[in-house]
Amino acid sequence: MRSTINGLFGKARNFLIQRMFNQRSIQYKLLSTYILVNLIPLIIVGAISYKVSSEAIIEEVKRSDAQLLDEISRNFNSYVHAIEINSNIFVSRLIDNNIKLDENNNFSDVKVMENMKRISEFIQDTFRSSNDYESIRVYSNEGEFVTAGIPENTYKLYSYKSEGEIAWQNKMFENRTDRLIYDVHTLEVNGMLSFVASRPVIHPYTGERYGYISFDKKFSSFAELFKRFEYRKGSIIQAISKNGTILYHTDWTKIGSKADPEWMKLITGTNSRYSVSYMNKQKMLNTSSHSVYGEMLIVGSTPISLMYKMVNPLRNVTVIVCIVSLLLVVILSLFLSIYISRPIKQLKSLFHSVERGNFNVQIQEPVSRDEIGQLRKSFNSMVTTMKQLIQDRYVNELHRRNVELKALLMQINPHFMYNTLEVISGIADEEGVHKISQITQSLSKLLRYNIDLKKEKVTIQEEYDSCRHFFYILQSRFEDNLITISELDEAAKDYMIIKMILQPLVENAVKHGIEKKIGTGRIHLSIKKRQNRIQFVLSDNGIGFSKEKLQEFEQFKRLPIMVMEETSRSLGLKNVYTRLKIVFGDELHFHIDTIEGEGSTITIDIPAVKA
Repeated sequence: MRSTINGLFGKARNFLIQRMFNQRSIQYKLLSTYILVNLIPLIIVGAISYKVSSEAIIEEVKRSDAQLLDEISRNFNSYVHAIEINSNIFVSRLIDNNIKLDENNNFSDVKVMENMKRISEFIQDTFRSSNDYESIRVYSNEGEFVTAGIPENTYKLYSYKSEGEIAWQNKMFENRTDRLIYDVHTLEVNGMLSFVASRPVIHPYTGERYGYISFDKKFSSFAELFKRFEYRKGSIIQAISKNGTILYHTDWTKIGSKADPEWMKLITGTNSRYSVSYMNKQKMLNTSSHSVYGEMLIVGSTPISLMYKMVNPLRNVTVIVCIVSLLLVVILSLFLSIYISRPIKQLKSLFHSVERGNFNVQIQEPVSRDEIGQLRKSFNSMVTTMKQLIQDRYVNELHRRNVELKALLMQINPHFMYNTLEVISGIADEEGVHKISQITQSLSKLLRYNIDLKKEKVTIQEEYDSCRHFFYILQSRFEDNLITISELDEAAKDYMIIKMILQPLVENAVKHGIEKKIGTGRIHLSIKKRQNRIQFVLSDNGIGFSKEKLQEFEQFKRLPIMVMEETSRSLGLKNVYTRLKIVFGDELHFHIDTIEGEGSTITIDIPAVKA
């Protein structure tokens, strides 16, 4: 099973390499390689930088939150400690003056009254010492109200009838220990929140309890302790008492309610002071700190998204740097790939020209000293050598063929043949058979033209006249079954063409096209000069070329010249194309249009070269 999976993975990898690289151009490969080599490290470095920076900022936020919560905890301890100091002073005054806060006190005793007055003055002085107090209340041991410190401008004394206040008084009266307790609640129904702290007045030696003192501080003074943590948008801070009651929350509507037990378990269930939870579907980082007084838990929650938002500028800078770097890499990679691949593409194009038989190509640019420069130099040397070899071979081949043709013709005495044809023509004239005389004259002129080995290149007029003699002989053979039409542009007659080009094409059209079709055959030859080129058009209404023959000829046209020579020994279409290709190279345009069963048209377009 494992070997099968590895085999499939290998095939997939090979397929991707084949599709992405092996079948692509060298410029694509270079460009892709440059981009990948530069882009991948850039992305990795950017991602690592972003991750490291994010973790560093999160750690910094953790450290900052912890320091801030510890500072809030210390401030809260100081806040409660100040209340405790005032309560200690008050207790000392009562003990020192032996004042009991109950209904049994003899208020007719001047000394007692004076002490009570001092106590009231102390409470009022304490109230006036800070703007943070709502009131300071004193209760007897039985819970009866004794005296209070209130605002002198309003003399407002709350009714203390709210549900929270009643529960607080019960808790206060149940406090039998000599310690300060505190809570947050409304002082009266629909009243404002207040931070309240209370302590029993207990004689340190006898343990006798005299009563209670309760400090009602403005909630704003208590809330001010936590404001610094709330400056960050989305941050939440809450103070939770030992029994799970929320004494302070950024959302004031939650003050006095119970904290979520599961959330509390998450906060307190680990040795670390950090935890992660969700609030209103938002992921929060929680940092906790314990207060000395009453073991109150202070928890600050910061949105993790806020931390990442702090990294966003770095992320944006990283993305911008990556994009700019990518653009620079793409531009430089494109420039380098073009710089390296351009000479290779040029070599490829020139090689194609050489394959098509054009050896008049050279790289004219200055040759560099690198490997590509050496390839250019070698290419120029190779083309020059091949051109010289082909020319030598072509000359030798022409010489050999001329020798063979001359040796063949030497077997016949040309003068004897011409004289014989003239005798036949003369007898035909004497007997009144003028058609035989004309045929004989056309054949004689045709043979003189074909057997003349002194020149390979002739004027278009000479080639055209020879083709017309051939037309006459064909018409004499086929009579009314063949119609020939020929036309020569006067402007084209003095230009050069290779000897024996038209006759093989006409003969090919008759033999492979017209003879195989029922009905009257038709051959049309047109020679015209168009600007600086000569165009030959030979059309017939024969059976046309088959799809296979036409495809075979098109493949033949793409062969190198040397291969063409080996495969076109006999006279015919391929021989004509090969001879024209040798002389005119890429300047030759040779095209065949054909419809099977209806005929074909051969168009030859060559440069206009004076004979």
